[in-house]
Amino acid sequence: MIALYVFALVLGGGFLGLALFGDLFGGHGDVDLSGDLGGHDAQLRGDAGHGAAAKIFSIRTVTYSLFGFGAVGTSLALFGTGIAAATTAALSVGTGLVSGVLINGLFTWVKRGESGELAEEEGYEGHLGRVTLPIEGSGGKILVEFAGREVELPALPHASASGDASRWRRVLVVEMDRGVALVAPAEGDTYLTS
Repeated sequence: MIALYVFALVLGGGFLGLALFGDLFGGHGDVDLSGDLGGHDAQLRGDAGHGAAAKIFSIRTVTYSLFGFGAVGTSLALFGTGIAAATTAALSVGTGLVSGVLINGLFTWVKRGESGELAEEEGYEGHLGRVTLPIEGSGGKILVEFAGREVELPALPHASASGDASRWRRVLVVEMDRGVALVAPAEGDTYLTS
């Protein structure tokens, strides 16, 4: 069982170290692939979702849980004389789950503080945005300048908006709904040219 604990400690600790090292130097764990796709800006982000379940069961949380599991299991197996193997396993699993959720929550809190996401949603209303991923079907992405920073927001067309949302390039944030910008085309030159 000690081999499993050490493996989990090395794997989880390695990824935790990379995440800390990346955050110290301004890097983040999100994958961001951008490019030009037939005259349209295309962007693919590596986040798994925005719901609570997606955050709890993310790869990041699993990795940090491995670190907690491995650290406690290795420590108890090597230095916990007289502790039963079943008790060591139970403590390792419990600590792993708690550490995964806590470390993921800490990184999320730090990232939000850096990006300005703690601002009230209403603060984005009335701001102009630039479409970075066309607003189609399940939505797109826009960049909005807010408090001296460019903040990327998921976007959907507002109910009052008319026209083909997939062709908009500049939009006005009409309303925010749980982190999603509901937008309408901005006045003037609003459509992508093909």
